Amino acid sequence: MKVSELLEYATAHGLVGIVALIELLVLDKQAVKFTDDVAKLDYYFQDRFRVAMKEHVAAYMGKKNRRVMTGIWSERN
Repeated sequence: MKVSELLEYATAHGLVGIVALIELLVLDKQAVKFTDDVAKLDYYFQDRFRVAMKEHVAAYMGKKNRRVMTGIWSERN
């Protein structure tokens, strides 16, 4: 599965945190590409990075004024 396919799935199912993480890594940090395999995201899902990634995603959400390219943020997190 490609990162773009995961983004589509996350968007369709209201997985706001996943959408934000993908957008952060692809659009903002340019650490991952939409055409990469989702296995490349495993690095960022490691327990040792959980707190830091939550902080990065929260900062990204604030920077984007709680909006992402896929629509308005839900209040569910």
